[in-house]
Amino acid sequence: MPPKYEFNLNTYENYIVGVDPGVTTGIAILGWDGNETPSAENVAYTLDQFTYGNSGSVTDNRSDNEIEMIQDIAEYILNTTWGCYDYLNPKIWLVMENFTLRQTNSSPEYLSPVRVASGIIAAILGRIDPAHYEYPLPEINLTYQSPADAKNICTDERLEKWGFKQKTDSDTRHARDGLRHAVAWLRKLSGPHTSYQNLYTSL
Repeated sequence: MPPKYEFNLNTYENYIVGVDPGVTTGIAILGWDGNETPSAENVAYTLDQFTYGNSGSVTDNRSDNEIEMIQDIAEYILNTTWGCYDYLNPKIWLVMENFTLRQTNSSPEYLSPVRVASGIIAAILGRIDPAHYEYPLPEINLTYQSPADAKNICTDERLEKWGFKQKTDSDTRHARDGLRHAVAWLRKLSGPHTSYQNLYTSL
């Protein structure tokens, strides 16, 4: 049974949010119910891209500037995984790509992944302030993952084999990279290395 793509993701008990941050930011969200971590073939998922630049995709969510995009992404993640419902208390893994500086370049565009990643985290924290809610909040666990880890575990061939079909109607490579991060983390959680369960910081 392949993973189920849902344009509007249903309500689940657990989520993994993979984020490929930058001028164009790719988001992938996996969802499932139950206490056991499922295989990659047994999750529901959705994909999206946000940009304040020229991404090349006509289907992207467009913002006028970086700060607006960050706010839009934080709202999208929380609305998709939680929705501010008082009866929901989901467990959410927020998997951020760990940006590594590999060249002498201090341009705003090149360093945007650093600002976008930290901005999303701050914006999410600002929206789940316990002082504003009387009911249980989602449990959000933050982890960072290297691009190499995601790409080595989740090659295009493996994603296709597991049922995550590549879209060809527009440029969605950033969402695809977000999917790599989400699925790679799912594989780590469901594998024999149970120590991965503790490799996070709770927000």
